[in-house]
Amino acid sequence: MENPSDTLFAPNIVALNLLDAKELELRKLMAERTSLDEVLAPAQTYPTSVMNAVHVDDAPYFPKPSLFLAAGAFLGLLLGLAIAL
Repeated sequence: MENPSDTLFAPNIVALNLLDAKELELRKLMAERTSLDEVLAPAQTYPTSVMNAVHVDDAPYFPKPSLFLAAGAFLGLLLGLAIAL
């Protein structure tokens, strides 16, 4: 037969373990925030400005459709020859 103190003791242990885990998580988050605050401090950052206007081409640099078309045709030809032989 269970002791009445055992039934009250088990939830308390679970609650204390959960509380300890949350406190550890909170300490880790506070340490991370402190390190981020140090990295982003004004002494660690430098004032910047844009020197020239940014130019963006209308045509994408990559992928080039003609290159992919030629490579696909070549690989398709090689695959077709490999299957035929």
